[in-house]
Amino acid sequence: METTVDFHRAHRFGKETEFRDKKDGRLIKTRPIVCRFKNFKDREIVRTSAKELKGTHYGIQEQFPKEINEKRKMLWPYLKQAREDKKKAYLKRDKLFIDGNEFILPDDDEMETNDDKRNYETQSTRPKTTPHREPQRQTQRSHIAPRKRRRH
Repeated sequence: METTVDFHRAHRFGKETEFRDKKDGRLIKTRPIVCRFKNFKDREIVRTSAKELKGTHYGIQEQFPKEINEKRKMLWPYLKQAREDKKKAYLKRDKLFIDGNEFILPDDDEMETNDDKRNYETQSTRPKTTPHREPQRQTQRSHIAPRKRRRH
């Protein structure tokens, strides 16, 4: 089935990268293309069709902000390990889910006795319920004068 997809804008960006083909050793040059779709439905058609490109030199992925990409890079080894352990694992934006539960990265300064966030090696996921927390105290903003309305 062929579908026509409308783009709002499409352009190349970034530096050209080179790599050798594993099969025949030829040099392949690539440069990413960014596409903005006119409607969400077209975008989802393209994303779901991406699996048909498996085994080729082409791929489709979402573009995320730098902060999300950095967090995804940090989560990637845990995703890989979970899949090797035959667990269902996937990334959704900047969150990793293992067997349906959100995985929380262990902090360097986090104490090992904290029961709310469990280490990957022991439990691998965070519980879905969190203990009740006290509401944060509202700070008074008496030093800020209320804005006056302008009349046009």
